[in-house]
Amino acid sequence: MTIWEYGDVARDEMWSAHDCLFCNSPMTTMFSEHHDDDPAGESKLNESRLSDRVSGWRTIEQCTLCGWWKATDQYDRQIRVTLPHATRRVVEGAAGSLKELDLKDVTLPIEEVRRYLVAKFESRFKVHPRLFEETVGSVFRSLGYDAVVTAYSGDGGIDVVLEKDGRQLGVQVKRTKRSISVEQIRSFVGALLLKGATEGIYVTTSKFQSGGEGTASVAEIRGYRVELMDAPRLYDALKLAQRASPPDFVREQAADYFKKMQRISDKPPQYW
Repeated sequence: MTIWEYGDVARDEMWSAHDCLFCNSPMTTMFSEHHDDDPAGESKLNESRLSDRVSGWRTIEQCTLCGWWKATDQYDRQIRVTLPHATRRVVEGAAGSLKELDLKDVTLPIEEVRRYLVAKFESRFKVHPRLFEETVGSVFRSLGYDAVVTAYSGDGGIDVVLEKDGRQLGVQVKRTKRSISVEQIRSFVGALLLKGATEGIYVTTSKFQSGGEGTASVAEIRGYRVELMDAPRLYDALKLAQRASPPDFVREQAADYFKKMQRISDKPPQYW
């Protein structure tokens, strides 16, 4: 499946923008070719006015983090109605439109949930808690950890267990709009103690209350290192993970992007 479908191309800013309109990451050119063909057959239908397409250039750009894409086809046409050497520049385009996902569906592919959250991070509160735990585990895997998501209930306060370079870390994941209290951080340290771990990461979709960093510092003095990952840091980690696992682009399917092009601009004649 994919989180993108053909959508509205009326937004002028999308054609001049070099960054993704959804996650503000740089766009990458995935496909580019020069062509002289006329797939729509427009010139043959209007031979009294226009000759065949003079030349054209097709490109497909894609965001390697969330997968949003845009395709453009620019070409020149000769016009016979006024002067024999008059031309006009035509630009056609198509772009991806974000689908609405049922984020309560725990069977959604994790890679699609990750791309969706990169594109629409404000939807993080709608993700099913179990699906969100799986997504966080997937992010850490992309960042180089061995990650095991624990049982949904009865996990003892540890939602994900990480291992890397001989270290074991416990992760607690809180998908909530409420800020995390000092007491919740202390409870997490207790969960690490019972797990036999001395390192942990507290992940939340919101923020930590005042005193959270101080509590983590006290815990470290006592032998328990706790990293606090709030919503902005989680989003940064998600984007970093996406750089390690970019969406695939199948070059053989490039023609599919140009099947439903819409006219973006048709400039007045230019004379040589």
